[in-house]
Amino acid sequence: TTTTTTTPNCAEILTLNPLVAVQSNLGGLGPDSGPEEIRYGEAATVKGKSVDLVVTTSSEYQAQNPELNGVTGKFGQINGYGEAATVKGKSVDLGVTTSSEYQAQNPELNGVTGKFGQINGYGEAATVKGKSVDLGVTTSSEYQAQNPELNGVTGKFGQINVKYGTTVDLKFQYVLSGTNTPVKVNKFSLTVYDIDHQNTDKAEMVTVCGVAGANTFPSTSVEEMDVPPGCKGFKSTKVSGSENNPNDPAIDLT
Repeated sequence: TTTTTTTPNCAEILTLNPLVAVQSNLGGLGPDSGPEEIRYGEAATVKGKSVDLVVTTSSEYQAQNPELNGVTGKFGQINGYGEAATVKGKSVDLGVTTSSEYQAQNPELNGVTGKFGQINGYGEAATVKGKSVDLGVTTSSEYQAQNPELNGVTGKFGQINVKYGTTVDLKFQYVLSGTNTPVKVNKFSLTVYDIDHQNTDKAEMVTVCGVAGANTFPSTSVEEMDVPPGCKGFKSTKVSGSENNPNDPAIDLT
């Protein structure tokens, strides 16, 4: 007599489903009312039965933006904890971030969340050696925005809003999609559009460092500046409003 025993694989026992937040009130901070939990409805199927995934707290919970709890892209998200613990007599925050196909859907995260810098990322921005990569933008100096809700993507252009009369240092970095793993790109081009100003007493200026060179079109209204070696800088010379804002990166150069 021969007896054959088979062991079911994981897929026969557990099937994961796309996350859908049906309740978001972790720690009673909202934005929903009712049970103090995040509940992902029908998050999986276990042995043929549909189950929810429930997230609760077992200690005090403080969030910078509790309305962001739930789902971002295809990922569950729990917003950062402010002063979540004390370590050796010092109060510390816990930052919680996600890897997602994020294309500035939540620009209010730009700058600082709690005590942490936050990336305004462009998901799957390019393909390098057959691998999809994201473009992450972080700040390395104080950042002030006039209208932060405009950050992200406008039409076919990436957009970063900067408050009038201020400056900011930005770091652009390619990372493997869905991760924070840097990707080295040997050579690429960066084009800056719409360098003009609306007031005669201020000019828009852009300086890029670590570049091999820079080109402008003969009809450009920008002027090259004196900047440190290894950098290129340009400033606006033309007063202009929104009437000549670019609409297509393949056509418009302003």
